[in-house]
Amino acid sequence: MQHKTRFDRIRYLVGFELGAMVLAVPLGAWLTSVDSRALLALAIGMSLIAAAWNYGYNLMFDKAMVYFKSTMVKSMADRVWHSLLFELGLLFISVPIMAAYLSISLWQAFWLDIGFVVFYLVFNYCYTYLYEKFFYASRG
Repeated sequence: MQHKTRFDRIRYLVGFELGAMVLAVPLGAWLTSVDSRALLALAIGMSLIAAAWNYGYNLMFDKAMVYFKSTMVKSMADRVWHSLLFELGLLFISVPIMAAYLSISLWQAFWLDIGFVVFYLVFNYCYTYLYEKFFYASRG
């Protein structure tokens, strides 16, 4: 398989974010009775927050790896911790924002966030599978 180009990475990212919003916003509005425009604004905002968190978190995690392990090579356990701590950090950031923006309780925002996490896990798997089939099937 060839290395991915910058264009390919941008195409993947834009397609992922747009596809997720096209599906998540109407589905979320239907399941929660929250106005779809409010959910769209929230989805865009949370996407930008997640991108910023991703950048900052990975920078901090890499520095911690070097400090504690003198390497940036991650073991399986390091990868599990990396993923869990990323999601936990994003949860602590996103739940209060969701609660305040939608005027709901922290508990309701927590469950809404869990719903989005489950959606994004399934969507990520399906989108990546289809993306790779469509763009890489003929490359070999």
